[in-house]
Amino acid sequence: MVSGSSKEALSCALSFVALRQLSSSDHHHPQPLESPYNPQASIGWNAGKFKTTKSLSPSAWWTGTNSDIDIDYMDTASNVVILNHLTQRYSTRHSFERLIKNIRHELHGVVPCPKRLDATVNHMLKRDGWDPVRLLCNGPGCGVRLHGRAVYRWLAQLVIKGTISKAAIGMNSSPGPVDGVDSGNGREMSPDNVLSATARHLIKTYGNSKDQIKDFFNVIRRQLSAKIGAEYLPCQKNPFDLTHYYNIHKFDPKNFSKFRLRCENETCRHGMSAAATWAYIARFVDSGELSRIAVGLLPLRAVDSGELDLPRNTLSNIRQKHVTRVKNVPASPVAPAVFKTHWTRGDGNCMFSAIAKAMGGHLSHDQVRTAGVTWIRSHPADFITRIEHDIPQDLYWAELKQSATITDPSRPIMQALEKGYLNVMKNSGVYGDDPILKAVCEAYSLHLVILQELDDKRATWMQVRCDGSEPEAVIWLHLRDLHYENLLVQSQLRP
Repeated sequence: MVSGSSKEALSCALSFVALRQLSSSDHHHPQPLESPYNPQASIGWNAGKFKTTKSLSPSAWWTGTNSDIDIDYMDTASNVVILNHLTQRYSTRHSFERLIKNIRHELHGVVPCPKRLDATVNHMLKRDGWDPVRLLCNGPGCGVRLHGRAVYRWLAQLVIKGTISKAAIGMNSSPGPVDGVDSGNGREMSPDNVLSATARHLIKTYGNSKDQIKDFFNVIRRQLSAKIGAEYLPCQKNPFDLTHYYNIHKFDPKNFSKFRLRCENETCRHGMSAAATWAYIARFVDSGELSRIAVGLLPLRAVDSGELDLPRNTLSNIRQKHVTRVKNVPASPVAPAVFKTHWTRGDGNCMFSAIAKAMGGHLSHDQVRTAGVTWIRSHPADFITRIEHDIPQDLYWAELKQSATITDPSRPIMQALEKGYLNVMKNSGVYGDDPILKAVCEAYSLHLVILQELDDKRATWMQVRCDGSEPEAVIWLHLRDLHYENLLVQSQLRP
């Protein structure tokens, strides 16, 4: 077990290295405009091992204790934001007790167990200790125990699933009224959705009278019927259950803009304020599930054979027999038809093979991999915070012991990085992750647009780009179940 002082020493060393490298650099590294995480890396997928890294496992060495269960962490950018919020705001014993109290108040006195989301008083998580915080399931024969950071990750997953509202964890900070609509007490509000341009348009266009609001909801129901087979607005907490759907519950007699929605299922009754409702519908529009034209917005520029400006080094003139059309494509960027290839072998080199293919095929996957590894080795300060928990504990402490008389504290962590992460990633057949993907983008000045298909038949767009310069090429990739393929549009195909 690693002592608290030892962990603090490791943390200080990591911070010193990052600051030292950045301060000694002659180049300015602008802050990225977004956080483009490769989904498998952001949930802690260990390259080539087909399991989560030690850093995200409840039994990781750095948690200071052991847990009995591995959690299936959901991967979205929101998960990262929520996890950061939880770990920063509820780091003390008093604040964490307040968090659990809020969750129990919302969920009728229970905290769900990872093995059973429909928690009862006889099968739920209870606090089992502090420093680090520990939760234990009281279910007979269950035995689930979560420790330290694993607790926060499970709570973040419950928020992503919709089991716990953002309000319960203190993330519903309202920026104030939006175009005359009071935020009320909507539990789903947050700055990233309430203030979107689409939500503002909906409020301004369809929120001018009670009848206009009702007519708008009728339009929404008809639009969604083609997607889900029923004319209603699905409940956020149970979006795939046809018995859970929203209707307008009531209007404020003194102000029609202050209406509320409520789930019609008697076991749910989840409610939303007016502002949260507009934001919720706006997300359907932005994802492409609702037509922009139907809600009075101009269509986004279509990516088709006449309008797509293909950068150099991208694929073209590909036979259609090598591709399959991808369904359920989100609307940003808009593409009337995108096609994934099926020529990349699932041998652990697929990420590098797909990038090499898109760059013209003159490089091998091993050359692309080596370029990424070399870039990380040459720019460790840019990556150390991404992969610090992939550095084996024993390697670091061994290097630290050998370097006890050396004045440069960066040497132990750099040596451990070389012997740990880079020593694994340099090998052919090891699956790529977020740090190496980012490094490849920097090495070749690439902008990657990745369409990830999820298990529930949804899809989402992600972007990974080089910093500080115009890309040499824009490459589209398809990702599903850790496997990368090339992604094409109609103009890149031939019969």
